[in-house]
Amino acid sequence: TLCGANEWSSTGSVTCQPCVKNNVPGTAFTSLSPAGSAQSACRCAAGYYGAGGASACQPCPIGTIKTTDDGTRTSVVGDCLSCPVKFFSSTLATTSCNACTTNAFSASRGTSITDCKCNAGFWGEIKLDGSSCQSCPQFLTSAPNSLVRARCGCIEGYYGRGALDGGQACVECVA
Repeated sequence: TLCGANEWSSTGSVTCQPCVKNNVPGTAFTSLSPAGSAQSACRCAAGYYGAGGASACQPCPIGTIKTTDDGTRTSVVGDCLSCPVKFFSSTLATTSCNACTTNAFSASRGTSITDCKCNAGFWGEIKLDGSSCQSCPQFLTSAPNSLVRARCGCIEGYYGRGALDGGQACVECVA
């Protein structure tokens, strides 16, 4: 029997059966071919991991993704990949990571925009409201993850009180 996508049939059977669905909305299985000839042809879809076949697929955890049905047949969450640095994923069973705002980074497996922190030379706290990182004034820089402007200090070759004086107090060193 020629079955449709997300279906399988036993050899000699005239009826097709649907691949197992996950316990979350939508189909979590996909068949490797429209003519799945056995239940083992059912694989976990992108965003899900599991052994396939008759086993239920599980959603990849928040902070991870699975972009394709790569044909692996393991039941470990390791099939789901962590979002790389500067990216995060805040939903289960996702297939793509979201980028941090400009001038920000996150450790791998970021789970929210709030996991993104300002790069060196910038300050601020990234919140759900869309706030972003602000540049330190001229002749000033900061360490990564600086939350306040007062953390901006004079760059190499300059001295002074840095952002504590509005950045005006950084004076070039004389040789």
